[in-house]
Amino acid sequence: FFIMGQEGSTRRKRPGNIPLDKDTLTRLKKIQTQTSFEDTEIQKLFVVFEELADEQQVLSREAFQKALGGLTDYNLARFKDLPMGLRLFDILDRNQDGTIDLEEFFLGISLLHHGTEEDKIERMQ
Repeated sequence: FFIMGQEGSTRRKRPGNIPLDKDTLTRLKKIQTQTSFEDTEIQKLFVVFEELADEQQVLSREAFQKALGGLTDYNLARFKDLPMGLRLFDILDRNQDGTIDLEEFFLGISLLHHGTEEDKIERMQ
């Protein structure tokens, strides 16, 4: 796994092709086994997450709305700054701590993109 920084980013933590630290790599590999994402998807989503995550490596409600704008491949950018985008934050914030961590982000996007209609309805209740 190598994560490439996005051009023009103002908050790039890993410029260029710097390998991930062991802990992050282990977390991403575990996430990949729990989702249907391929390596390239994991990399793209990680870049979106990392670019907007705070020092505690979580997304605030505002940062998540910005992240939605970068999720055009998953048909989620259309919800940015709309009531449905705010609701998606609440759905993905599984532990209801007011933030979305790495696992919540990946598992939530996986459900929304790859999940069955039944799974999506169950999660939204």
